[in-house]
Amino acid sequence: MDIAKQIKRELAYICAIEPEHIRDEAWLIEYGLDSVRSMELIITLEEHFDIIIPDEAIARLQTVADVVKLIEKQTVQRGERYEVALPNLS
Repeated sequence: MDIAKQIKRELAYICAIEPEHIRDEAWLIEYGLDSVRSMELIITLEEHFDIIIPDEAIARLQTVADVVKLIEKQTVQRGERYEVALPNLS
């Protein structure tokens, strides 16, 4: 599963909404992500991707796209690549 899909899945679970309703450009607060839920999301993502997200980076997260970009950057810095699994066409 790619990073964006995983983040949307976790956000949807925490906010009790369907993942397909999450838009990249949407503000996190639109989905009811308060400070407690934000920390739950950050902890979940840190555990899932085995990264540490600095507090100053957390404070700058406003949209779903911001979260995706941050996680992508953190995983690339660790030398990992998460790619979309392509369907087998044979």
